[in-house]
Amino acid sequence: MNQDDNISMEVSPKLHLLFSVILTNKSLPGGLSYGKNLNQIQNKVDQFLCVIHSISKIDFYSIDFYLQFDSEYINVKHAVYSRIYKLFPTAVIHNNRLETFQTWKDAFSRISNKVDFILLKTNHDHAFVHESYEDFAYFLEDLQSLGPRSLGAISHWPEMIGQHGLRPVPSNRPNLVNFLQVTNWTIGTCLVSRELFKEWWQHDFTDGDRVTRPDNPFGASVNFDSTPMLIPPREFFRHLDGYGHVNVKSRLAAPVRPCCQIDKGELFHNEWKRGKYYFAFSKFDLSIMPSCKDERVLPFLNLALLASAHTLNIRNLFQILRHKNGGPSHMKHLILLFVFINIDFLKKMPKGLFRYLKLDWKKKCY
Repeated sequence: MNQDDNISMEVSPKLHLLFSVILTNKSLPGGLSYGKNLNQIQNKVDQFLCVIHSISKIDFYSIDFYLQFDSEYINVKHAVYSRIYKLFPTAVIHNNRLETFQTWKDAFSRISNKVDFILLKTNHDHAFVHESYEDFAYFLEDLQSLGPRSLGAISHWPEMIGQHGLRPVPSNRPNLVNFLQVTNWTIGTCLVSRELFKEWWQHDFTDGDRVTRPDNPFGASVNFDSTPMLIPPREFFRHLDGYGHVNVKSRLAAPVRPCCQIDKGELFHNEWKRGKYYFAFSKFDLSIMPSCKDERVLPFLNLALLASAHTLNIRNLFQILRHKNGGPSHMKHLILLFVFINIDFLKKMPKGLFRYLKLDWKKKCY
């Protein structure tokens, strides 16, 4: 984490944290395989503790934890509660995760009318990995400028930024752009406006089935009219297990070890180490990414390789790297660098280039 960031960022939109999870080793229906990148199953409590540590410097107006422990983790329940209260003294902890339409509706009714946005976390293992909490605060302001109904796509960034049809839009922060699309779907870790979240729980769509998150694995997912969704130009949250289930093999988007661990009831914290460049020989957990006004080429190389880890979308990549988005003025030299260095990028280049030229040709024909 960037130690220069303020412990409590002053942001104009008021943000509520709604964290609803069960800590268990049981797999979901049709459980996903995360690939060879993950050699062992990470401890779910350690992952959860890592996540709450990573978001503890975000300024929350109010906080609700809906937290359930399966039998294998019940012995650390009190230690986890103690850690939550230490990081979030004003938090309200409920003894069960949200699993029915009515409990979700009741949870919404407890959120203050003064709240503008909800950081919804129905995944125990999506940690904040960005170095700047200030960037996150600016992103909230950008979301607010979209109106009362909006979504922020803040996790699974390599997948999100590789999509086609994204429109670059200026950020309130100088030298940055976000990406905009219209959607009627979201995942379990997201930013959602209070007004849109309210819509999700107006009419029961579950037919009596369990519902544990917006992309519900136990039945119908939440449904809502199309709404603007904003994607940031940097990665905010990372799935600690990585993205092997969608065939992402890049080291830049690899699994990350939990920075917190409970051993015999005692908590230990081991800060993530950030590597200077992606091809460094020393071991590190995360790569250094460029700051807003960074002019160095190699941190942008890290960013480019992360952005193309799932899908090489050349049009979006150019927008991320362009000079007015904080990128180096010698961007073409950067492109040459990663073409000759990184094998994962080279494998994606033919398909990515074909899509880029095909879309560009279609655009000229209309």
